[in-house]
Amino acid sequence: MTSFAPDGSSLATGAGDATVRIWDLSTETPQFTMNGHTNWVLVVAWAPNGAYLASAGMDGKLIIWNPETSDMIKKFDAHNKHINALAWIPMHVDAACARIATASKDKTVRVFDVVRKVLLFTLTTHTASVTKVLWGGEGYIYTAS
Repeated sequence: MTSFAPDGSSLATGAGDATVRIWDLSTETPQFTMNGHTNWVLVVAWAPNGAYLASAGMDGKLIIWNPETSDMIKKFDAHNKHINALAWIPMHVDAACARIATASKDKTVRVFDVVRKVLLFTLTTHTASVTKVLWGGEGYIYTAS
């Protein structure tokens, strides 16, 4: 999976070797290789304000990175099955982009505050794997399974 930085200067990728890479698009070379996952990285998502990069995958972990330094900010034990999708709160709803939603095969959606480094709440209404999560412009969370 891939995600472009909001300013278009970098690209983040997740891979089967459990790494996350940030690529400098002007040189077409890896700027950083980040380790922290123990299995395939299925999704990466840049915060709309560019302050954070999130990665998640087969290990059920959500990792928040500082894309300027490649430092791990927080590793959440997010789900007990793999994570299918990530969605950041839109910047016009929260300029700090402090919240991210995760969708998992464990039939739940979880919302985390990456500034306070806490789980805020869990949505448990799905009866099958949640494959998509989107954050709407008015702050609503849309999910599909």
